[in-house]
Amino acid sequence: MVKGMDLCMRIVSVLQVLNVFVIMPWASSLTFYYKMISEFAVGLFGFFAKEHALIRWASLLFQGCTMVVNVIFMVWIMEDIYCEENGTCEQKLSMTEMFIFYGQYVAGFTLEALGMIFVANLMMSLGWFFNKRLPPKLNLEKYHLERPRKKTTIYDLFPHPVIYQL
Repeated sequence: MVKGMDLCMRIVSVLQVLNVFVIMPWASSLTFYYKMISEFAVGLFGFFAKEHALIRWASLLFQGCTMVVNVIFMVWIMEDIYCEENGTCEQKLSMTEMFIFYGQYVAGFTLEALGMIFVANLMMSLGWFFNKRLPPKLNLEKYHLERPRKKTTIYDLFPHPVIYQL
């Protein structure tokens, strides 16, 4: 399960880094550079999320902040599109460029939401503070617990370290 989550997180991370290149030709202000750097950092954190608990926590924090920034940018672009359609203001960007920006922000928001889900699943699977030097301690004999043998239900598809059988 951890390998599958890690693979999904790495795919989402690569897509997040590639999403930077959509906005790069129009990067003309500090906000666009911040957006590109944050998307790139989120992608890197997600790619190495399995390695250490601190990276997973940082990844969740960065992805949450970048999702908020994406929503703010989406609102600004929608205001610009509305303003351009009504003819109430002069825009520097064409309508096509504004729709490309909006699509990029929606894609970024979606990828970060998926990334947060995968990182949270990794954290639940590995333990919230798991790293290679500090593995989670499960006393299976004391509590008469056993690990699931195979995935048979929808519940078993989601990560959980043990199944409690009383």
